Order: sequence, then C-alpha cells, then structure tokens
Amino acid sequence: MALNIEKIKLKMSEMSIGNKELSDKSGIPLRTINNILGGITKNPSIDNMLAIAKVLGSMVEELTYEENQQYYLNSEAGKLAQEMYERPEMRVLFDA
Repeated sequence: MALNIEKIKLKMSEMSIGNKELSDKSGIPLRTINNILGGITKNPSIDNMLAIAKVLGSMVEELTYEENQQYYLNSEAGKLAQEMYERPEMRVLFDA
C-alpha cells in the first residue's frame, strides 16, 4: 500500500505541523519522514503508516491512493489473470 504524499502534506498543512513535529509526535526518525514525504521511500512499513495516520488524526486508508488501485501488486500478474479470465478454456481456473 502506497501512501499518498499529497494527502499527508495537505493534512500536515491543515494542522500546521512540519516534518520535525511529525517525526517527534510519531516516533519516526526525521530522516525516515523526509524520505517518505520526499518520495524516496515508496512503501513505508505499516507501523510507520499507522504512526503517521495517528498523529494526523486519520486512518491509514485515508492517506493511501484510492484511484486506480489494482487487485494485483504486480501488473504483469494482473495482466495474466485478466487474460486467463477472458479465455473460456482457462476460465475454469477461477471457478476452482
């Protein structure tokens, strides 16, 4: 699950807190916060996501990407599954 950095920054702005305060309140090292908000860390740990959400008074789901979420994490796996689903002779695999 990837955090939506823009949503986090907006929430931080609304609460008038910066990276340092988010770090202090969440217990996450400032460097890690900077990496997350700078887009360097794409998939932070669930513990970090929970800590950030708690400080921001949000649920993790509110701070993640909503649009274009895919069932499969790997796009190639998603394509293969769709191809199998569309082929009648392979569709039996989905019923198993």
